[in-house]
Amino acid sequence: RNNYNFSSFDRERYVPLTEAHDEGESPSDGAMLHARIGSGNYVYTSYSWFRQLPAGVPGAYRIFANLLSLPAAPQ
Repeated sequence: RNNYNFSSFDRERYVPLTEAHDEGESPSDGAMLHARIGSGNYVYTSYSWFRQLPAGVPGAYRIFANLLSLPAAPQ
């Protein structure tokens, strides 16, 4: 599903957007992070879009569309 999650990050600057609860694992909230930088937005994501989108995973398409519309979203 994803690779290279942040296990720690500056929580004053970055906001976790998702949290994973995989069986037998501790909750992880470092897979998708958002920060306002200047007048723009920065999003880090470790989700495997190259697998999820070609496989037609509906949730992947919804999240990806939301990421693409982020600059136009109201503040």
